[in-house]
Amino acid sequence: SFARYGVSLYFSICYAAPSLVGPAAQRIANASLDPANPAVERWWRAKAREIHALMPHNFGGFLVKADSENHIGPGTFNRTEDVGANMLATALEPFGGRVLWRAFVYNLNGLKDRDRAVQAYLTFKPLDGKFKDNVIVQIKNGPIDFQVREPVSPLFGGLRQTNVMIELQAAQEYTG
Repeated sequence: SFARYGVSLYFSICYAAPSLVGPAAQRIANASLDPANPAVERWWRAKAREIHALMPHNFGGFLVKADSENHIGPGTFNRTEDVGANMLATALEPFGGRVLWRAFVYNLNGLKDRDRAVQAYLTFKPLDGKFKDNVIVQIKNGPIDFQVREPVSPLFGGLRQTNVMIELQAAQEYTG
């Protein structure tokens, strides 16, 4: 068990899982995956309870990639990122779980034509302080995608009332 070493395990989840997992008759249609939909909230509460029952001593929570690279998320339903993250955070609260919500988003909510380097900032800065305490916004070291030369993401100075963590790449990529 990793728990004796202080290591918690996080599941990297697909935001669309309620439409993909389980018997077809119990799945929620993609068009209904709005984080404010009570059926979606119930599904995630049940899934968190199920996972916690299987690993009660080292289930840390969920890592979430949403609203980028063809992954749906709250923006698909005209909701902000805090709404989706907080819905999952509520499901994890009874178990002391956390949501690691990746700030790698683009092409949503009217930002499609904006420079990708500023899209995460424009998406998350207005939400500062709106995330639950058990949500940590995971920010890439730079605002693009691990480019060889890029500045530090402005979200690190921009989110002052939100829990944040850095996402680093431990592999060589994009070096030409």
